[in-house]
Amino acid sequence: MKLKFTLDPKPRHLDVATGVSWSSSDTIYSAGDDHQILAWNLGKNETVRITDLGQEVFPTGISWPPKANTGPSTGRKGGDLLLITAADGYFHLLGRGGRVEKSVQGHKGAILSGCWNSDGSEIVTAGEDGCVKVWSRIGMLRTTLNQCPEPVYAAVWSPDGQAVVHTAGQSIVIKPIQSGPKKQVIRWKAHDGVILCLASSSTSGLFVSGAEDCRYKVWDPTGKPIYSSGVHIHPITSVNWAPAGDLFAVGSFNTIRLCDRYGWSHFLDKPKVGSVYNISWSADGTQFAGAGATGHVFLASVIERKVSWTTYEATLASRRTVTVAEFTNNTEDRLDFRDRVVKMAFDYGYLICITVTQLYLYNVSNVNTPTICELRENNAVSLILQSPNNFVLCGGVTVSVWGYDGRPMSNIRWPGMKLEFLSRDAATMSGETIAFIDQTDGRIIRMFDPGSGKQEQEIKIKHGAKIIALSREEYPGSTDRTLAILDKNNDLSIMVVKKYGSPSERKLLATMISTIMWHREAPMLACIRDGMLRIYYYPHILYIDTTLLDFTWEDRETISDLGRAPEILAFDSNRISIRKADGVLVVGTGAAFMSHIHRHANIGKFSEAKRICNYVNSKFAWGVTAGLAALKQELSIAEKCYSELGLYDKVLFIQDIKANSQDEPTRRSLLSILSGNMQDAENILLQNGRFQHAVELNMTCCNWERALELALQHNVLVESVLKGRKEYLADLKNQSEKIQLFIDTEKKLGTSTKKKTKAVAKKREKSAPSIESEEFNTSGSGDFSLQPNPMSLTSKVGKEPDSISGITEETNEDQQQTMESFALSRPPLKTASDKGGQNTAEEEKELEVDDFY
Repeated sequence: MKLKFTLDPKPRHLDVATGVSWSSSDTIYSAGDDHQILAWNLGKNETVRITDLGQEVFPTGISWPPKANTGPSTGRKGGDLLLITAADGYFHLLGRGGRVEKSVQGHKGAILSGCWNSDGSEIVTAGEDGCVKVWSRIGMLRTTLNQCPEPVYAAVWSPDGQAVVHTAGQSIVIKPIQSGPKKQVIRWKAHDGVILCLASSSTSGLFVSGAEDCRYKVWDPTGKPIYSSGVHIHPITSVNWAPAGDLFAVGSFNTIRLCDRYGWSHFLDKPKVGSVYNISWSADGTQFAGAGATGHVFLASVIERKVSWTTYEATLASRRTVTVAEFTNNTEDRLDFRDRVVKMAFDYGYLICITVTQLYLYNVSNVNTPTICELRENNAVSLILQSPNNFVLCGGVTVSVWGYDGRPMSNIRWPGMKLEFLSRDAATMSGETIAFIDQTDGRIIRMFDPGSGKQEQEIKIKHGAKIIALSREEYPGSTDRTLAILDKNNDLSIMVVKKYGSPSERKLLATMISTIMWHREAPMLACIRDGMLRIYYYPHILYIDTTLLDFTWEDRETISDLGRAPEILAFDSNRISIRKADGVLVVGTGAAFMSHIHRHANIGKFSEAKRICNYVNSKFAWGVTAGLAALKQELSIAEKCYSELGLYDKVLFIQDIKANSQDEPTRRSLLSILSGNMQDAENILLQNGRFQHAVELNMTCCNWERALELALQHNVLVESVLKGRKEYLADLKNQSEKIQLFIDTEKKLGTSTKKKTKAVAKKREKSAPSIESEEFNTSGSGDFSLQPNPMSLTSKVGKEPDSISGITEETNEDQQQTMESFALSRPPLKTASDKGGQNTAEEEKELEVDDFY
């Protein structure tokens, strides 16, 4: 990237220019020590004096509300009020025509900093008196946040708008607006000299500071250092972030730097403007304006941005020109536009170019005939997401979904939507799903259908999400996608997002992860873990067979010691491009054959995948192929792969599946278990009346609540489930039961057992007098010995069908022993001669014991 400067030969301000601010996409306001407010119209290339503040007013800063750039239809608060801070301790609120609406004495001494919050409803000011104050949009004091012993040179709003970040000598202070036990003041020493400038990004959540020690530094929201520059020749006098949070500009004496979010300098120029006191970015992030000590106001446009797809590369050659190069045929096309190009994206064979007012769609097969659409209010596009069938424009006041034919498909909205906080890490897209991190509550991930724009799911996680990404594979018949979630604790988890039905349970994949990137074509995930490159060749294996996980990832020891805050730029073929914090580009490599195995397996050519495995003989190849074969229920391939990995218990399980080929329900359920689809296996068993097996399946998977629900519903294995649950809790250091269903069932079963015992005891008392003495053997001591009656009921429990292989078979031993002991202990039945020497059916029925199930 480079900067193209526009600078008038003579300064328009007669004295030092102290501040600049954007009113719209083509209008800049500036203030200077000559007491004038000037408006710069970039479209007409003319400058107009708005007002003269008077000889006693020396402006120190100027600021329009941030939403003023999105047009009057946004309903912004304070959008028509221009904030002017002055050296006499006053700040002034001016209308768009230059009339002073209100003047407020805010500080004793000069006001050194003043800015609006993200929605234009509040103002924060700081001055030489060391005070930091918050005001309403009409100039009413709301609170004095802090009182420092030294002048406060800069104060800005935190990325979430819940705190104010300000300087205090050589330190930076984060002061929450609302007090509370969880809202503590954070303070750290940031520089070896007085800090002169400070800026925060609501999109990236980072801070950048500059000081008299001639360094600029990047910080995370907790004050952890991310980057520290080398010592420059002159003190850093101004810094500011681009709205997208991916770039920031640094100004000092006759020097301008363009840096990325990690601090690496992309471009350096030396315009002759003296010390740069203020920098302000346009809403689209394509250019910024600066105010210099010589009275100059300059404009710097970011050019030579590049986007690429396979062998194509598009470059922003100038503000209105894009060149498209194809490296295979060594061709280049030049695309000219009527207006300034503000955003580009290139993927799936389509180049998207956004200008100030229009959308251009180019198909690589015919670059010369674009589809052109009017954008209306969506002229502040900050993010473009692409999928094979459609794309999304984020910015302005809405999120809009478009087809590649140029027709809008839907608009997406959700409560509290703040697109100014939306970054590329917080949004992801596949052909069937669009996902966003809710910027008002980072613990919520919202998922939408691109066709209708309706919200499909709302996923809640314990810790706030930092990065989300959907896998990008596009195989025939493939509709499920894997969503990778990196939270603020740097824990990486995944979940399967299905086109039909709710997402699967989220599962933890790894910890201590700093950044992630999906492969462009295959479901492979690259990440940086503890400064080292790690590649997961098949993360979805967590939902198939967790024993295969260790056979599907590797740490690339050749790519280690990547330092702090490395960034993965691309993951194509077997190449992973990584840029370190110092700007060095490192290219790592993974297994070259993995993407081919995924492609062959997903189109059903397992013989080709097996040939690759036999050729390379790698545990990663066998592990990934085993998981894919299990998922697709290719038994012979899965058996071979498990055998090569030495997992012989799995081999025996597959052989057992083959042995049960005659029992179709059992075979189908076993195949579902092999592919990790436990829910499908349960459904198959229930549909075919295998209720006991369904209960055993859930017991084996420790789905205790579901197991008890099925046992109660179908009146099977209730006591076995209760006993298994007790043993399970005993193994967990005798934890107490917390599932209410188990507690209620225990109570109900205990009460029922007592009632049945009393009923049986009453029956015995009634039958005891009719028992004849000759049915007992009498010893000399007069004691009676009970003899077992061959006609007594033993109530043997019928044997259930053999349980599914791989699932522990539960028996009814306890119940059987109880019934047998009762049969041995009960007195012999009366032999009634009038009834043929046998008990009647009614008497037998009365003496039966109901089954506990």
